Amino acid sequence: MLDIFILAVKSTLDRAGKQLSDSFGVTEFVDLDDTVNVSSALTGESTVVVWKFNELIEDPIDPLYVMSFSIGIKTTTDPGRYSLLDFVSKVKMTFAVGDSLQVLNWSQQATPTTPLGVIHFTESGVEQQVSDKLSGIRMLSVEARVSRLI
Repeated sequence: MLDIFILAVKSTLDRAGKQLSDSFGVTEFVDLDDTVNVSSALTGESTVVVWKFNELIEDPIDPLYVMSFSIGIKTTTDPGRYSLLDFVSKVKMTFAVGDSLQVLNWSQQATPTTPLGVIHFTESGVEQQVSDKLSGIRMLSVEARVSRLI
């Protein structure tokens, strides 16, 4: 089961991020590690939700892990940066400190039923805004403890 656990954690976060993106009315959702699509998404004119899976490290040993990821939004028509800050609030509610999320392998099934673990959100913070005069990107870092079910 350990062989698919990391994939299941990533697919769980992919799904949660996509649902957050949809709830915000943003149709484009891209992984910053997606070398094929990220360049066009970041240089285009549409609003894009972006995310990056940073780390999943055994701590102290399997089945206990520490995890972090970043999620954010790029806007082009947001002069007061209100959309960015509204998104920050929604991310903080979706991945609220103290909340948890079941790890399911969404990469292989439309509706998986067997939980492989639990993500417990422990910290989130707003990163510095990046701007290129035409668009702004605001990222949030989220940290969690993950326990794999044995």
